[in-house]
Amino acid sequence: MIRTALVVLLLGTSCTVPSLEELHCDGSDPLDADDVAGGKADAVLQASSGGCTGVKVTVAYDGFKPGCVRVLARSGNSGREISTDVTGNALKGGPTGGQIIVAAVLPGDWDSTRVEAQAFERTCTGNPVVTNTQQLSTTRGQTMATSVQLSAKDDDLDGYVSTLSGGTDCNDQRPSVHPDAEELCNDLDDNCNGQSDTVELRLGQACTEGPSCEGTRACGSDMKVVCNVPNAIQAYPDVDRDGHGDKNASAQSFCGNVPTGFVTAPPG
Repeated sequence: MIRTALVVLLLGTSCTVPSLEELHCDGSDPLDADDVAGGKADAVLQASSGGCTGVKVTVAYDGFKPGCVRVLARSGNSGREISTDVTGNALKGGPTGGQIIVAAVLPGDWDSTRVEAQAFERTCTGNPVVTNTQQLSTTRGQTMATSVQLSAKDDDLDGYVSTLSGGTDCNDQRPSVHPDAEELCNDLDDNCNGQSDTVELRLGQACTEGPSCEGTRACGSDMKVVCNVPNAIQAYPDVDRDGHGDKNASAQSFCGNVPTGFVTAPPG
C-alpha cells in the first residue's frame, strides 16, 4: 500500500519541462531573429510589439539579381501587415541569382500568415518585376521555415530584366540598352522609351553652331548629335600667333570672317 501510494503521489505531482518556444511566449522574453534563423538572417521582419511566432523565410532569385527585395507578412485573421526592404550588400549572389534569409518574428495571435516576396530592378519603388507568395498555418509558440522562389530573365546581365519577364529592358541581348542608357544616334532605342532617334534627338531640326552659324541637327561620327553647317569654316585658336592652331583645342565654326586669334591651318 505504501509503495502504491508513493507512485500515485509522484504521478500526481509530475510536470513537463517547457519548450524553448513556450518560454519565449510568456510575454517577458519574446523571440528574436537569432531564435528564428539561428544567427544567419540577412534581414529581420518584425512587428513593433515583438512576437512569439517565428518563420524563417528563404527568398531565392534566379536568372537575375534584383536591386531590392521586399518581404511582407500578412495576418490571415486580422489583416495586419508588416514588411521589410532588403537592398545593397544584403542581397547575396551574383548577376544570375542568389538568395537571402529573412527572420520573420510575428505576433502570437496570427493563426495563419501569408508571406510574400517582391523583387524590384533597381530601387524599392514602382511595380515589382516578379512576386510570389506562400500561405502558412502559424501557431503561437512555434517556429517554422518556408521558401519563396523569384524567377526572371536578365540575359545580358546589365541589371535590368527583360520586358518579357516583367522588367524594363527592351533589348535583353544588348548590355548597352536599358532605361538609364544614353540615347545615341544609331537607330536603336537605347533608353527603351519607345521613341525613334529622329524624334528624341530632334534630327533635322534647326540649330546654331558658333556665333552665327545656322544649321541642322544630324548624326556625328561618334553617334552623338552635331549641328551640321555645310558652309561653316572650321578654325582653331592660335594664341601664340605662329600660324598654327592649338592641337589641344577643338575647332570652332565661323560663317563669316575668321576673327583675329584663329587660323584655319591644321593644328600643330
